[in-house]
Amino acid sequence: MKLKLISLLLSLTGCSSYGQGVVIDQQSTNLIEGAAFLQSGQPMGQSFTPTLSSVGFVLLNLYDGDVFNNAGGTVYVNLRSNSITGAILSSSTAVFMPHDFFGITNFFFSTPVAVAPGTPYYLQPVAQLGSDGFGSYVTDGSYARGSEIYQGGSVVGQNLWFQEGILGVPEPSPIWLAWLGGAAWLLVRRHCQ
Repeated sequence: MKLKLISLLLSLTGCSSYGQGVVIDQQSTNLIEGAAFLQSGQPMGQSFTPTLSSVGFVLLNLYDGDVFNNAGGTVYVNLRSNSITGAILSSSTAVFMPHDFFGITNFFFSTPVAVAPGTPYYLQPVAQLGSDGFGSYVTDGSYARGSEIYQGGSVVGQNLWFQEGILGVPEPSPIWLAWLGGAAWLLVRRHCQ
């Protein structure tokens, strides 16, 4: 019996997979009500107040607003402190989007950016030079912990559609769960004999 259990545990080891969790910290979620243009609206972005102590990614709902230019574009996000023109804490990796793109885009920071929970921070999407005229979809003001910023000023009652959070929340591996379960079973069985 012990040999069968050990064989089972070893076979489970060979077909393991590691999980990776995602934690959404802050987000605006309501329907789209408008748009904010990345290039002409600078400095533009979204203020937010995190509850977690770091930011690992940002999702924005973007679209290519220039139907006459077939270049597509490359966009990245600055995470700023104090204001939309404040110190850049980190910049995300740049993401290329093809001509006529529209949809939710993931922007990842190379390492999680440390932030102070309860303190306002600013997400600033930036289209690199030569990009089509990209825009970000805007939603209503249901997100109460920040607001859209356009041409340097806060837009009352509006938010960019966004999500921010962290990646890599450890989840137990199936290998370790199988080994732990097998070890617990052996201990209980041995103790009951």
